[in-house]
Amino acid sequence: MKLKKFFIFFIPTLIMIVSSKLATNYYVVRTHIEPFSKNASLLTLLFMLFFGFGMFVFILVLFINRKLLET
Repeated sequence: MKLKKFFIFFIPTLIMIVSSKLATNYYVVRTHIEPFSKNASLLTLLFMLFFGFGMFVFILVLFINRKLLET
């Protein structure tokens, strides 16, 4: 049971990190930013925050819908 719960939290985190790195790589290539510069690292952090905020909003909407359906 604990292993299942671990994977439930691990898989979205892994998807967020990988997709943010891919999105950063896309923009680094398109805008000609040096890959190992501070700008690329900040861009990765920006995308991670963006996906994290999206996950937070998604969970919040699910929680609100569940509470509304109970009443």
